[in-house]
Amino acid sequence: MNVTMWGIVCAVVLGILAVGGSHAQANKATQTKPLTAVKPAAPTAAQNPLAAGLAEGLRLQKTPGQELASRRMLNLVYFHPDATADQKSQARKALTALNATTIFSAKRYDGDPVAYAHTVRAGDTLAALAKQNGCPIDILVQINGLKNANALRADSTIKLLRGPFRAQISKRDCTLDIYAQGRNGEKTLVYHARVSVGRNNGTPEGDFRIGGKAEKATWYPPSSMKAAHPAPVKWGEKGYPLGKDGIFMRLDGATPATEKCKGYGIHSTNDQASIGKARSHGCIRVGDGDIRTVYRLLATGADVKIVP
Repeated sequence: MNVTMWGIVCAVVLGILAVGGSHAQANKATQTKPLTAVKPAAPTAAQNPLAAGLAEGLRLQKTPGQELASRRMLNLVYFHPDATADQKSQARKALTALNATTIFSAKRYDGDPVAYAHTVRAGDTLAALAKQNGCPIDILVQINGLKNANALRADSTIKLLRGPFRAQISKRDCTLDIYAQGRNGEKTLVYHARVSVGRNNGTPEGDFRIGGKAEKATWYPPSSMKAAHPAPVKWGEKGYPLGKDGIFMRLDGATPATEKCKGYGIHSTNDQASIGKARSHGCIRVGDGDIRTVYRLLATGADVKIVP
């Protein structure tokens, strides 16, 4: 489906509504006795733009050569504020499969707004290219199958990603979405993870940035845990709560409203059972299966929005 799909579907819906209104007026003019109430039929895909978009995106996913068209359509559904939980789930499942090839592999697609081919020139370094594109260097090493960050060869072609990536955390759904945002404002889901958020609404809302990143980080107890843990706990020590990786990404407030929020972060955890629940003391916990990817994708300075 091309870029005018939404306009076409909306026009169809408006047409249906217009026809319905005309029929109602005609019936009112000619009606001579009460009509028996009829249960309205379930809306069809043509009457529901989101359902139509989802169906088209899933159809295109199975059509060779339409990977980018499918991905775009499914992202329009996924990030639409009126999408149902089921529609988002179906779109996300398909996007995960599409992203495995369109984003997280060396395969390149003409016209991809998220990735592009780059011919290595003498003097190019992966570190400089990563910084220029706002993309974490280890992700570029991974998708290009490089032995290390210094393995570039002049005149070879590599795949680069257009960053920086951003994150949105939903407290209600206990989810973290990492996405790319184009100049036209459209979002492309890059990665999705279930997380744990603060109990009793303990996670603040608003705009933040990744202020720093560390592995095997020392854990500093929040004020709510000072009685039980009066001193910081280093990685490997008894009572260390940040899991085997000890990953911590500090969240710094990005607005006057969030600048006062101190001590919060996104981190690994030794309590895997808390994932998907409001169980933390305010930080965002990420499970073992996702924390490494989240850590790689979110560069220092990345925007993070926490919503209700």
